[in-house]
Amino acid sequence: MGTINQSPFGSISGAFGNLIGGNWKGRGYIKVRPASVSNPQTVKQVSQRNRMIACVKLARSLKSNIIRPIWNKKSGNISGFNLFVRKNVKYFAADGIIADYDNFLFSVGDLPLPENIVIENNPAGNGAIEISWTDNSGVDIAASTDRLRVAALNVNEPLVITGLNVTRSAMQATVQLPYVAGDTVHVYLFFEDEEGATFSDSFHALVNIPATPIER
Repeated sequence: MGTINQSPFGSISGAFGNLIGGNWKGRGYIKVRPASVSNPQTVKQVSQRNRMIACVKLARSLKSNIIRPIWNKKSGNISGFNLFVRKNVKYFAADGIIADYDNFLFSVGDLPLPENIVIENNPAGNGAIEISWTDNSGVDIAASTDRLRVAALNVNEPLVITGLNVTRSAMQATVQLPYVAGDTVHVYLFFEDEEGATFSDSFHALVNIPATPIER
């Protein structure tokens, strides 16, 4: 693919015969349209295609509230969308369902996670969870004012919790998840700095929503 700064006729966009013109991050480019499109159907190729389709679908659903504010900050010369797919597609199974929730990343960044994170059901039940951690403010760039963020996956359906106002120094939080008894939920927490400019990698825990109340 060739790149151009500016054509004699201004910006180039669209198809011209077997040429395709466009713009990426302020740079024009021209590439040749492939003469034919293959449709590989081996088991390995179909499996990889299913993984990619599922990961792209999930990425699209997270574009505004996760990818743009978080992943775009770490993407470098590619888009945050493409970085999300590149990092996470390998964690999907051939049937398009996430197979490795532990390594799947909701968030990426340089902000340290707290230590000793624990996520468990609140005794009240009905989807309430308790989160606790050890405050490590002052370690590297971790600050007491860093804010907790929580997201969840029920199969491949994502949910980003809004309205949280909990900082790193609080060391605990109660979060209400909109799920019912019997649901299996993958919970992800991460932190962002006070300005929303730097984020941490995400931490995963599996939560089985019980009936209320929980007997202890």
